[in-house]
Amino acid sequence: MFQKSLPKLMIASLVSAPMIALNAQSAVAGYQDFRLHNNTPFTIERVYVTPSSSTTWGQDVLGVNVLPGGHYTVINFYGNSNVCLFDIKVIFVDGSYLRNSGFNLCRLTDVSIP
Repeated sequence: MFQKSLPKLMIASLVSAPMIALNAQSAVAGYQDFRLHNNTPFTIERVYVTPSSSTTWGQDVLGVNVLPGGHYTVINFYGNSNVCLFDIKVIFVDGSYLRNSGFNLCRLTDVSIP
């Protein structure tokens, strides 16, 4: 499950919803690329992807873009080809965030928030 720091309105809306949906399909583009679906009503401002073994988050993979609620984007992510497990952290425009660990980006092509 995603660890969260969310607005109260969002927390209430997530009580009965699954916190994350994953779908293993054929590769999106690059080896560890994936589609990030923002299934919340809130805009995501930053996305961080790091190997699960790392203690730092690194750079925002969205760059200057944002991801509005109800939309998706392809995250072009080329991590170390010997690493499959990654942690993902998304930060919304109001500063709240969701994070989760252990995504196998060698197999997953879709990650949904929440």
